[in-house]
Amino acid sequence: MSAVIVMIFLSLGNASSMLQYAMIASASITGFYFWWGACYIAAKLEKEKSITEYLFDFLGVVIVLALFLIPYSNPNGKLWLLAYAALFCFGVAKNYWLFKKSTESYAKSFSLRKTKIDSLALLLFGLFFMVSLIADIEIYLITAIFFIELLHIIYVDLTKFYEKI
Repeated sequence: MSAVIVMIFLSLGNASSMLQYAMIASASITGFYFWWGACYIAAKLEKEKSITEYLFDFLGVVIVLALFLIPYSNPNGKLWLLAYAALFCFGVAKNYWLFKKSTESYAKSFSLRKTKIDSLALLLFGLFFMVSLIADIEIYLITAIFFIELLHIIYVDLTKFYEKI
């Protein structure tokens, strides 16, 4: 989490356009959501991890850091959205991997439901991504990502959605 905070300040110090600010804001909420989800999974679902799983998680952290480095070094909305899509695919793969590995019914139920929800969301993101590429409106999709993730975090926290599974 501290790396995310450092990256926020580094990125903000270099930002000079609305696109960069939108990418930094969305990267911040995405970084928080990724950290929050990883803590939840580690505490509730993963009892032990293999070296492969640690490497897989490290890859996810690298992708989150890339979300901050893109606005800092090369403010390209398309590249940022591709990195976000890669992180989204990573999340779906991680949940599916958890489903296949889990033996407890709660862990299997949670990971299967999360895989289905995230797969549908990834499909919708792909459609919006194509529209934003055609219409050249990446900033709107990046800003929408911020608000969608923020509202999702609030909804899950208030309703305890995943704890009811």
